[in-house]
Amino acid sequence: MPPLAVYTMQMSFCKITAVGVAFASLLGLANAQKNPFVGANEFPQFRQISGLSGGGYGLDLDGWGSLEGATAFSTPLGISLGHDQFRLGGNDTAFSINHLPNTVSDSHYGTGKAFITYGHSFGQLNATYSYFVKSGAGDAVTNLQLSYSSGKANEPSLSVGVQDIVGNGGSAGQGVTGDSETSRSIFGAVTVPVAFTSGPPLYLSGGIGSRRFDKGFVSASYRVLYPVRLWTEFDGFGFNEGLLFAYRSSNGVNEEGNKQHAFEADLLLGFIRGRYPTVGLTIGY
Repeated sequence: MPPLAVYTMQMSFCKITAVGVAFASLLGLANAQKNPFVGANEFPQFRQISGLSGGGYGLDLDGWGSLEGATAFSTPLGISLGHDQFRLGGNDTAFSINHLPNTVSDSHYGTGKAFITYGHSFGQLNATYSYFVKSGAGDAVTNLQLSYSSGKANEPSLSVGVQDIVGNGGSAGQGVTGDSETSRSIFGAVTVPVAFTSGPPLYLSGGIGSRRFDKGFVSASYRVLYPVRLWTEFDGFGFNEGLLFAYRSSNGVNEEGNKQHAFEADLLLGFIRGRYPTVGLTIGY
């Protein structure tokens, strides 16, 4: 066999192994944790889609929409949406009734979430604002996130932010003792691309914060096919995983080679704790 072919096979094996190790490590970390959905400081309303940047759609390190960039579900990335882009999305999860409080709000309005997000850029700094609707009752919170990227390929991107700025979104579950405690959650996150000789990079993200994020969080995502990404995360309470199917109306680059706006649609299919199915749809430009 020619040396070049052997080298290519070795690189492919190393790439697949690295992706597998990253996902398996997160799985092992998550399986060691307890995963209740309600109760004091369990934040059930914030453990589905987050309304934060990259939750249910992909972003590159500069905060542009991307078919291969980093994505997560309920946890922050070290990237925030920028460049006057917006995203509009929703998510629903099929939980067993035994894992939700028995209240009128939960039984009548369900577990659906929705969000609208807008991001603006100030040079290499992105600022993102999100309005996050937590249920069909229309109760909502707001999120703010800032990120910085050097603009250089394969260098980390950093973000800081706050989920639920006012802090009245609930921290235990509707009707559960302790739900009136503040749910304002400050966080810091980093996203690191792991480059390979060929193919897209593996994106690893992690961070820690207060309240909802005080146990820390990690996530990984990788484009396995051109329109499909595999994602997984440990959200501080449990392990979530799934697929993200994405479509963009163009490759997002103009004739001069500069990034530009494009219509995007994303379908997220996954599981919370490997058991409870969840689905999300996001569109944007």
